[in-house]
Amino acid sequence: MAALHDIVFLSLTTAWTLFFIVNMLRVLARTRALQIVLWIVAGIGLLVVGVVLLVYGFEGLALPYTSTAGLFVPGMFAAGVLSASLKKAYGAYYGIYVVVMSIVYVVSKMFGAGLALASLLAVHVPSGLIIIFVPVIFALRGLHVLALTSIGGLLISIAGAALASLAAGSPLIPAELVLLIATPIIFLSALLITIGLMRCRKWMGE
Repeated sequence: MAALHDIVFLSLTTAWTLFFIVNMLRVLARTRALQIVLWIVAGIGLLVVGVVLLVYGFEGLALPYTSTAGLFVPGMFAAGVLSASLKKAYGAYYGIYVVVMSIVYVVSKMFGAGLALASLLAVHVPSGLIIIFVPVIFALRGLHVLALTSIGGLLISIAGAALASLAAGSPLIPAELVLLIATPIIFLSALLITIGLMRCRKWMGE
């Protein structure tokens, strides 16, 4: 069972993610933009992780689909950022890369191939860099609200890598620290990333 502060932050994360997904579905109906589809997938991944942790506590990290869903959070947010800021094709290619790495992760966990941690980091590290640096470049060019997305990207990179490595059985930082900071960081990162995206009408394709 999750601690009280974890329940509070995970409940907030779940509620906000539902709001974000509904908002993105409305935007998708108007724009048909690829980045919106990718961000909806990221939102669904975040929703799965939040609900699993809310129901099972951090023991839910041991479930086979939790870390896999977690890969889609930074991965698809990053793919959407590439699609919105550069070319749609870049977002599509990166989305395919995330799916392939997710399959590698699942196969490695099933057959003990020893690539679980490597495949997790292969998504979390570049995705984190994309979410941090691409929005901040555009924020400096005038789309100031995207600075929020960059800050959120930094936070989700920390939380995502920490939780993913813990789930893979090779924690990068002490497990006690991960469990203490994880849920507040998950909520703040989700809030900041999505507010930055939703407030940037240019990246919404509108």
